[in-house]
Amino acid sequence: MSAPLVEVRGLSHRYQGPAGEIPVLSGLDLEVEPGSFVALVGPSGAGKTTLLAILGGLERPHAGSVRIGGRDLAGLGPGGLAEHRRRTVGFVFQHFGLMEALTARENIELALTFAGMASRARRPRALELLDQVGLSGRAEHLPGRLSGGEQQRVGIARALANRPPVLLADEPTGNLDMRSGEQVLQLLESARREQGCAVLLVTHEERAAARADRVLLLEGGRLRAA
Repeated sequence: MSAPLVEVRGLSHRYQGPAGEIPVLSGLDLEVEPGSFVALVGPSGAGKTTLLAILGGLERPHAGSVRIGGRDLAGLGPGGLAEHRRRTVGFVFQHFGLMEALTARENIELALTFAGMASRARRPRALELLDQVGLSGRAEHLPGRLSGGEQQRVGIARALANRPPVLLADEPTGNLDMRSGEQVLQLLESARREQGCAVLLVTHEERAAARADRVLLLEGGRLRAA
């Protein structure tokens, strides 16, 4: 049996508050197989976004181990974590996170530049991705000329630019109407099916969680089946 793509053991994390330390994660365990779709649900402040940040190498936990693709994140320095974010994980944010001064195509090309792709290959790859998310006609539009749903589809295209094995989506439908949200969920499912990436979706929406293979509740610092 092959090892999980994501393997978390005994993960604990806390924040410093005005009255002292606030525990967020406490002895959390998680396994995610390649190509799976996992939804993370739970009350606000439960630590869902924190967990994604740790998996993405944006934060370091206070205790426990995180292995992704067989690599222990604790053994990576700042450069190694940056490489992890460029090649191993793709991020989809609730607030899109696009550069307002860059076109849809240029936003995707920027991600490809950071990954070291040759300049001659960036434009064709960006246009290919925009076509996949149904936005080939919006390639030269600035984010301000795109709807919220269109901006999020550009965000998904950017997240998939380097073909990451793990896609981390933090409330990607939270700012969208039902139709646009449905399009985003379909794109996440397509990414899992066609590119084979594992999707970890943080959501408060039942309709979004229902699309997942597995729904996990984060409460009291730990995960359990919802």
